[in-house]
Amino acid sequence: MFCGIGNFTLPIARSGATVHGMEGSEALVKRAVENATHNGLQHKVSYEMANLFEVTEESFAALGKFDKMLVDPPRDGAMQLLKAITEDTAPQRIVYVSCNPATLARDAGVLVHTKGYTLKTAGIINMFPHTGHVESVAWFEKTGPCMTRAEVEAMEAEEEAVRDAARAASMAARQEREALAAAEKALEVAEKVAAKEARRAAYLASVAGKPAQ
Repeated sequence: MFCGIGNFTLPIARSGATVHGMEGSEALVKRAVENATHNGLQHKVSYEMANLFEVTEESFAALGKFDKMLVDPPRDGAMQLLKAITEDTAPQRIVYVSCNPATLARDAGVLVHTKGYTLKTAGIINMFPHTGHVESVAWFEKTGPCMTRAEVEAMEAEEEAVRDAARAASMAARQEREALAAAEKALEVAEKVAAKEARRAAYLASVAGKPAQ
């Protein structure tokens, strides 16, 4: 998934597997086909153009059953693709190659908490020395059942309710802080006004008590 021009697809096919690569760019799919032919692997590899950010359970099931799947998404990750996996279509093994640890962590949560996978191992490859960018690789094995769509929706609704409650509590706390700050400011202003009036009254009293010149 997100196969590009076949950087992973072709080595996997060369090892003896039959591989189906999917990519959202028509130009990249065309180059991938040419790449497979150039390497004599056209009988072991097939390619398909598909928007992997809009995958549904139904469209994923239409691809057939895979025993293993390698995912190499861009920085946005592969959330929608992984959410489309069901008990009937789940590969036994998923290898996830990532250029963004944040979206890898997010998507790993989907696999582990809703799709019945266990993270077996993970590592990083420093492909870009002297920069903050690293490639991460994670290996997941299917060890439990997938949650149903209804169960996932219920869980997401509960998580959203928790987030809403947290946002509401944060807003209430901010409003309370702002109200307290406003009250303190009003008290400070009142004290300054009172002090000014007291000084004025004292001055007038002192002037009234002096003998006329």
